[in-house]
Amino acid sequence: MYPIIFKIYLPINIPIFGNELTIYTFGVLAALGFIALFITAFIRAKSYNINKEKLSDIIFYSAILGIIGARLNYVLVNLSEFEDNWIDIFKIYNGGLVFYGGIIFGIITGILLCRKFQIEIRDALDCIAPGLAIGHFFGRLGCFSFGCCYGKICDASSIFAVQFPEPAPAFIKHRVLNIISVYDKFSAPVYATQLMEAIFLIILALFLFFYDKKFKKKNGELFVLYILFYSIWRFIIEFFREPDQTYIFNDVLTFSQIVSLFVFIFAIILILKIRQVKEK
Repeated sequence: MYPIIFKIYLPINIPIFGNELTIYTFGVLAALGFIALFITAFIRAKSYNINKEKLSDIIFYSAILGIIGARLNYVLVNLSEFEDNWIDIFKIYNGGLVFYGGIIFGIITGILLCRKFQIEIRDALDCIAPGLAIGHFFGRLGCFSFGCCYGKICDASSIFAVQFPEPAPAFIKHRVLNIISVYDKFSAPVYATQLMEAIFLIILALFLFFYDKKFKKKNGELFVLYILFYSIWRFIIEFFREPDQTYIFNDVLTFSQIVSLFVFIFAIILILKIRQVKEK
């Protein structure tokens, strides 16, 4: 965990930031993820016969709306966190983004822009799919740097066990619940679910590259496989994550698991429909 890279102290107060500008590791890694997505999509654009200037506009505006959607999803699910200080809603550099909100807002924006620029939607989605997985990989590294999206308490001998120092969310929660004493410097051992997911995402990205070269038959398959496999993974990893959301269905499933089920069904339907499409 290394949440802050450095701070710049300012001679004046700026709304939200105050009199200091803090460069967060989460923000830097998120930016690297966006750059990785951008570069990957640009390299692949030629093989999909997509204009790079139009593609850059699609990625840029989809990313902006995706961030808004991801933050909105987090805020709506965790309203109690902002009851005393609503201005914290805008502090996205502290973490607090939900993938599904981001992907929904981003994809809707991308589809609308594809129609505006007369770009085949399935081509554009397949073009960016591996880059999305790589960008998501960097995002999860950002989560680990801040300490959010951490796992449930586990055995210290586990290969994925990690202990977070103050002021990580895990440390604060364990202190409040008296799981650790006031003298402890680290949280109880928890699953490093951020790193577990990062490993999965880089493997998924490599698989998408491989599938694209060897097995893809119809445009659109690649993106659907991305959301299909991620929905399965997210459903599973939620059992290891410390929920920052309310359990539903008799305290069995989280909100993200319910969304994962719908995404999985949606992806299966899309695959069946894509296989029926006759390429031009």
